[in-house]
Amino acid sequence: MTEVLPRLFVGSMGDATDVEQLLANKITDVVSVHTLSRSTAAVDSLNVMHLRVSDQPEVNIADHFYDAISFIHAARINNRSVLVHCLAGASRSVCIVAAYILTVTNMSYANTLAYLANKRPCANPNFGFRMQLIKYAEKKACVERLRLQNRFGVKCCQLQQIEDEAALSKSGIVALPILCKTQSEKTLPDVAPLLSSAVPLSHREAAEDRGICRRVTHKKAASSDCLLSSPRKVKPCDVAFVWRISELAYIDQ
Repeated sequence: MTEVLPRLFVGSMGDATDVEQLLANKITDVVSVHTLSRSTAAVDSLNVMHLRVSDQPEVNIADHFYDAISFIHAARINNRSVLVHCLAGASRSVCIVAAYILTVTNMSYANTLAYLANKRPCANPNFGFRMQLIKYAEKKACVERLRLQNRFGVKCCQLQQIEDEAALSKSGIVALPILCKTQSEKTLPDVAPLLSSAVPLSHREAAEDRGICRRVTHKKAASSDCLLSSPRKVKPCDVAFVWRISELAYIDQ
C-alpha cells in the first residue's frame, strides 16, 4: 500500500488482506471498491465501507464520491488511518482518492493525477473515471468542500487542509486554487495573448510575405465582392481553449 497523504493510503486487494501491513500502518478504516460479494478486510475490528463499483468507463463512480469522501475525512480528522483499495489499486481506488484530494486541497485535476502517479506509478484510472474527475473538479469539488465544512466544522477542515498541503508541497507539485465562482461570475478566458504568442512574430510576417496567410481587417463593404461587410461579433463558440501540456498528458490516447 502507498501513503499518499498523512493517514491516507491507496492499495490493492492484497494489501487489504495483509494483516502485517494493516497493523504496521495503523489502518483503522477501509474503503473497499469492488464488486465482490463482501469486504475482504483481514482484521475484524476495521471500520469498512464497501462500494460496489466495477472498473468500467461507463460506470458512474462519481455517485459514490460524497459518501467515500465523508467517510475518509471523518477518520482522518480524528487521527485515524484509512486504506482505500480495489483489486489492483490502480483505477477505482485511485479515482476515489483523487476526488478526495480535489475536495480537501487546492490541487488541480492534472496536478492531482501527476501527484498520485508519482507516489504510486501504477495509478491509472480508466478514461471514463478521468472524465468524471474533470467534471467533478470543475463543478462540484467546491460544493463538496462546503458540505464537509458544514458537517465537521470549518476550523477542523482548515487544519486538515494545512497538513495535507504541507505534505503535497514536498512533492514539488504546485497546488493551484480551485475557483469557486457563481454562474453569473463565470467568464470566458482571455486567450488572445496565448494565441498571438503561439507563433513568433517573425514567422507570421514571413508567412504573410509568402502569401501563406494574410491579415484581415474589418472595414465597411466597398463592393459586392468584399467578404466581410462588418466587424464580426465573437460568440462563445468561437473562443479557442488552450490546454497546458501537463493537462494533456493525462488524456488517454
